[in-house]
Amino acid sequence: MPPIQGGQGLTFTTADRTRAFVKKFFPPPPPPLPVALFSDPPMRLARPFKLVTHYEIAACLAETSNTSAPRFSATTWRLLKWALQSPVGKHFISFVSSSVTLGYLPPILKKAVVVLIPKPCKPDYALPKAYCPIALMETLSKLIEKVVVK
Repeated sequence: MPPIQGGQGLTFTTADRTRAFVKKFFPPPPPPLPVALFSDPPMRLARPFKLVTHYEIAACLAETSNTSAPRFSATTWRLLKWALQSPVGKHFISFVSSSVTLGYLPPILKKAVVVLIPKPCKPDYALPKAYCPIALMETLSKLIEKVVVK
């Protein structure tokens, strides 16, 4: 990777490049907003989630590619499709359904790897804005996200 323009000139070390990219892509959060305003409508009761079915998971998995690259756990879409059809399928469905119903995702599934992809035709690749960050998420967490969206 070429040197990156940091706060004090060009950066050559991995740590300095990392700081430059973090400053560009992860700005400090805005100040917190008040939890409730006087003009807020009254809260509605939460609706219960229906249990996720085999059909819903299979429909989400049918839209995926067997050739996409696995993440750090090495879990591929093909493996998840196999798990759904295998003898452990009922446990797999139970895990996905419980995760959706409880609104809980285990911390290991919340990790992502961010890869910086150079944008094409940029005049100066020493600037952090010449790169696009891509988050590679765990395959199982992407499946749960697909189920929630549907």
